[in-house]
Amino acid sequence: MKRTAVLCGVAFLVSVHICFCDVISMADIAESLKTATEDIGGFELSPVQPGQYWYDPETKTFSYNDYRIDVACDPVPARILINDQLIGSAPGPCFFTGRIDGDDFVIIKAVPIDPGFKDDKKVIKGSAPLPDALSFVVKR
Repeated sequence: MKRTAVLCGVAFLVSVHICFCDVISMADIAESLKTATEDIGGFELSPVQPGQYWYDPETKTFSYNDYRIDVACDPVPARILINDQLIGSAPGPCFFTGRIDGDDFVIIKAVPIDPGFKDDKKVIKGSAPLPDALSFVVKR
């Protein structure tokens, strides 16, 4: 009986040691993932998969990688800009790659191809993800 209790105690200590080591290794993995977005050797590694976005709560920024936004524009085609960066033409899909700070406002603008029409714009708070679809109506 005493021998069984001693063996059980040793088994318990071994399992606690193994679990503790697993926790440490998981913490190391979490730290390495956190630093994966830092600049390394002149280029940046990013956790953002193509066509997706990533929110970093520490810096309060959204990072986008080839993020698709389906844009409609009526009655004439237009160039689409996000914060003065050309991302494509409407009607059709536009693709945005970049970072947006959560404290900023994002200005998405439709600039008509026909100079007889006025620009249309939408202002979105940077603390929310970009929409996956937008519609603009440009007027004379």
